Amino acid sequence: MENTSEQWTESLWREAMADWGNRQQDTNYRDYVVRPAMKDAVRNADPKDGQIFLDFGCGEGRETAFLRDAIAENGVQTGHLYGYDKNREAI
Repeated sequence: MENTSEQWTESLWREAMADWGNRQQDTNYRDYVVRPAMKDAVRNADPKDGQIFLDFGCGEGRETAFLRDAIAENGVQTGHLYGYDKNREAI
């Protein structure tokens, strides 16, 4: 049964990948909810030069690029930002 559910999940995800990639349906949500919250989280974390930053579930990297810019806006000039996503097709 577990194998069947994994196969179903993988097939469902493959079918949804194109829609997920363009994500036009959630543009306002990202612009008015997610991204301001990300900026607040970065500011509250008080990032420093030379730190390592991780984006788990980075997908294709759109929000990772936004995260990079938010970190830089807080004065960070050096460090490393890594993205990880379990779905290799999304990266």
